[in-house]
Amino acid sequence: MSEKAIFDGVTPNQMSFVTEHFKSHGLVKGDTTSGVATVHGVPMDYSYDKVSQLLTVAIREPSERMSVAKIQDLVGRLRQAHDKTAYDELGPGYNHVDVTMENNSGKTLIFAGDDVEDGVIDIKVQDLPTGQTEYIFQAKSSTASVIGCRGEVTYQIDPQTTVTMDYHLNGKAIHSFTVGIKGQNAAKYRVSARDTDAGYDCAGAYTYMRPTVVVNKA
Repeated sequence: MSEKAIFDGVTPNQMSFVTEHFKSHGLVKGDTTSGVATVHGVPMDYSYDKVSQLLTVAIREPSERMSVAKIQDLVGRLRQAHDKTAYDELGPGYNHVDVTMENNSGKTLIFAGDDVEDGVIDIKVQDLPTGQTEYIFQAKSSTASVIGCRGEVTYQIDPQTTVTMDYHLNGKAIHSFTVGIKGQNAAKYRVSARDTDAGYDCAGAYTYMRPTVVVNKA
């Protein structure tokens, strides 16, 4: 059974901003009046009445991945971003992912590359010796952007084995962080991530994730 999120007082300009944001990610089929948006693989029907300024979003298959609360948070953040008179107020850290790694692998982890889809990234540690824990990288929105940050970062455990972290943060409603090991010696290691929830800093001005990745011997 579908669930609905209803937003009142949505101006035509706000609605256009929200729609264009989703279109830029290929997530919307429709216009500023009605259509289908797909976020995290979950389809949602939306309709907007310019006269009443009422936006209705019906989530076809509500789940933990996409709920009424999450779509309310996402649309609310986009409306807030549209209403900013000075976009610099959003700052380059509007969405930021700060990743710490704990290395118990018995090997020195070596930065092996990144693939950034949205935002920018700052690799802070190139080599992480075994037995050490360091803040290894920060990903964040581009300046004045409300698109968020998304990409992946890879470290080499040994010449045949890598650990890759995939991150996506676009406001508190859309966030994910996963980590995995690939390669010839993957079975020799175990990897996990904690503290992968998203939160707000500065009274809601910034959205963050601060995961810790742990690499252990199997």
